[in-house]
Amino acid sequence: MTAPPQIPKHYVDRLDLLARYRGQSTADATRDVLAAGLEAIFETLPPNVAAAIETLTPNSPPQTAGANTSNGLVEYQAARLRFLKKKIDPMQPNDLLRIKVPGEGIFEMTKQQALNEFSNVFATRSYQRAGYYHYSTTPQRALKYRVSAY
Repeated sequence: MTAPPQIPKHYVDRLDLLARYRGQSTADATRDVLAAGLEAIFETLPPNVAAAIETLTPNSPPQTAGANTSNGLVEYQAARLRFLKKKIDPMQPNDLLRIKVPGEGIFEMTKQQALNEFSNVFATRSYQRAGYYHYSTTPQRALKYRVSAY
């Protein structure tokens, strides 16, 4: 593995400020930013390419039928309220979906509530073909599912 490139100072400064805002160490904030960034890029890949990368990545967590489900919970972080096909479709109707949106909050709903409340999302070309749909701004109807700040 080659050494990573030097990180520009303004990014380091932003990481420090983010860490202070979230009450984290800079290392934890860096890890979270890197994970969120990679996940955001990964979401834009065609499903067959994403699956191939998952298969070829030696330290990838094992995928289960529940798509990261643990005790009926599917949880992920996104820059905006984003619905991920690879996480949501394998869920059972009463499994809990938790989406963490920094600066907006934590949204929780069952899969069935998501299907009922956001039926338009699941019918979009973006969700069906690209595997995700996100709102540019959080819709008013989603606010009833916000359980806390984040």
